[in-house]
Amino acid sequence: MKSPRVVLPGVVAGVLLLAVAVAFAVFLPKAHGETTLVLPDKLPGGYVAADLRAAYEGIDGATDEDKATYATAQVNARKYSAKAFKAAGVEGVARNYLTKDGSEFIAVQLIRADGGALSPYLFTDPATASSGTSLDHYVKAGHALCIETGTADGSGNVQQSVIECQRSEDGLTLQVTTQSSADDVAKAVGKIVDSVWDEVA
Repeated sequence: MKSPRVVLPGVVAGVLLLAVAVAFAVFLPKAHGETTLVLPDKLPGGYVAADLRAAYEGIDGATDEDKATYATAQVNARKYSAKAFKAAGVEGVARNYLTKDGSEFIAVQLIRADGGALSPYLFTDPATASSGTSLDHYVKAGHALCIETGTADGSGNVQQSVIECQRSEDGLTLQVTTQSSADDVAKAVGKIVDSVWDEVA
């Protein structure tokens, strides 16, 4: 009997986040460099590139067909991002990553351009925001500046849902985006940003 197919929310969200991130990146100032931009196969925290079959080996219930389908979808997402960068005249690479159990997902983009200012869509004070209000706020994580988008609880706290971090120096910009409600997500993403930066810069 064939095992039930496993649908990974992270894989679906990954394609959407990648599209949003590339759309944001194409508005960066254009610049040119000599070395080829490459993102690693693995990241700190147990993340594996989602376009590799190895990223799905630890997913319970995933068949060989499922793993091949998921990896192929991510390969196609990378090809699309490459076309989008090229069409915009921007040199960049994008790659998605998953934890071994498929529960956590991040999207990473590396662009040869100055990042410019990272600004929230709208500033809202969590202390005065009513419960359920969507809001953005700045977070510093390692050498990266991040914007957390979340929901106010009415008591001055924020339940974050999306965090986007950026580090930009000397004509090179690294962006990492993820969906998470963990309290320490900014710290974790900051470590990933700095680790990738040390490898590619």
